[in-house]
Amino acid sequence: MRMIIHIRPFEQKCAVFGFVHKGVPHRRIRRIVTFDGYVEVLHLSLFLQRYKKNVSLQKNHLKTIMLLPRAQKFCDYQERYQQEVRDKLYSWGAKPNEVEQILCQLVEQDYINEERFARAFARGKFRIKHWGKNKIRQELKFRKISEYCIKQALLEISDEEYLEILKQVIEKKSRNVGARSARPDNKQGRQTPPQQHKIAQYAISRGFEPDLIGDILKSE
Repeated sequence: MRMIIHIRPFEQKCAVFGFVHKGVPHRRIRRIVTFDGYVEVLHLSLFLQRYKKNVSLQKNHLKTIMLLPRAQKFCDYQERYQQEVRDKLYSWGAKPNEVEQILCQLVEQDYINEERFARAFARGKFRIKHWGKNKIRQELKFRKISEYCIKQALLEISDEEYLEILKQVIEKKSRNVGARSARPDNKQGRQTPPQQHKIAQYAISRGFEPDLIGDILKSE
């Protein structure tokens, strides 16, 4: 529905700021456009639809602007992966489109780099926690890290260092389970089969490969 109404200058000024010209019900007005002292009054429903959409877009843009520095600070504290940041943004009340938009900006700005995260994760868990490759791989998959990044992360671990750490894990567990028997019939202190099984199961639970564990136990 369209209506063309001639209004006086004062009423024209009011119309520009959203006031209703007398005689035109407020619920029928969609948009007021002034030109040469005239005002065009259109239906309200389409106006409200566009107005709410614009307001929603402005609010989303403002929210994204406010959440981005917070997410950047979160990533500055330590290396993060995408799913971790995604979950954090949702916990802050962000909507799906806002989350993905912020994630894209963080990746572009190099706040998030999953290969870098995977490499740091593998180094830390191996050298500090003494995890094997199987457990490191499993944990990275749980964090939805790509197979390519996982392979690159495992390259951070050298074969020599890997075997040395595995020997330390086995030796420590051997002492705990009393692997070196002091019985008279075991003068050389050999490990009994139950003890070897217990040690092997522990090393496997740490993420080391069964064949490597077997080779070390046989050599002792």
